[in-house]
Parts: sequence; C-alpha cells; structure tokens
Amino acid sequence: FTLDLRAPRDESRLAALAPALANIHAFKFGGSVKPLARSSHAFLNDMTFQTAFYHYVVDDEGGATSDPVSNTALIGPLNNIGREVDAQLSWRPLADVRYLFQVGYFMPGAIYGVNRSPEEYYRFKVAFDL
Repeated sequence: FTLDLRAPRDESRLAALAPALANIHAFKFGGSVKPLARSSHAFLNDMTFQTAFYHYVVDDEGGATSDPVSNTALIGPLNNIGREVDAQLSWRPLADVRYLFQVGYFMPGAIYGVNRSPEEYYRFKVAFDL
C-alpha cells in the first residue's frame, strides 16, 4: 500500500523541469548523507538526505527541444536552458514503513525568455510493505 501526495504533474517524472531528453545536455552534481547513521536509536539509523544540482544546456542551437514553450532563437552564447536544485529526505523507521519527502526548484534560462516562470515541485510519500 502506498500513499502518495504530490503536486499535479506527469506521474513518471520526478524533477522540477522533467525534460524529455531531446537536444539537451544535463549536468548533475549531488550527494547524499545518512546524518543519524550512528544514532543509538535504531529507528533513526535509516534516514538519508540527498541533494542534486542540475544545469541544462541545448546541444544543437538550431534544433528544437522537447519543451514547446522554449525558443532556441533566444539561447544566447551559453545555450542555457536553466538550472535546478532538488532535495530528498527518506526515512525507514521500521522494516515495512518508508517516508519520502522531495522538493525541486527549476530556474528557467535564456531559452524561455519571459514565457516560463520558476517551477517548484513537492512530493510526500508514505509506503507500507504488507
């Protein structure tokens, strides 16, 4: 059984930009840490915090991207589609229960001009293994 509460959007994508990868390069930098892994309380040991930073650029300036709102004529010298920051906190207090909270923020680049504002993404999920 899974209880999944998230903002309405395409169910198969988990990032704020959520691009279909056509004419796009995505550079990712991130990491994870288990801040309470050495806690004397066993139910706190399996908590993980992850972050990721993405930078999206156009591969071919003359080619279209998968986002119909973008305009490759506005790209400029850096081919900047935008940047994104994602964070995730997951916690498994018991062997059959898992909590997950995700947040993402996309900052559109020059390719969008004034056609797209920053986008936020939130997701809270509780999963029970029966």
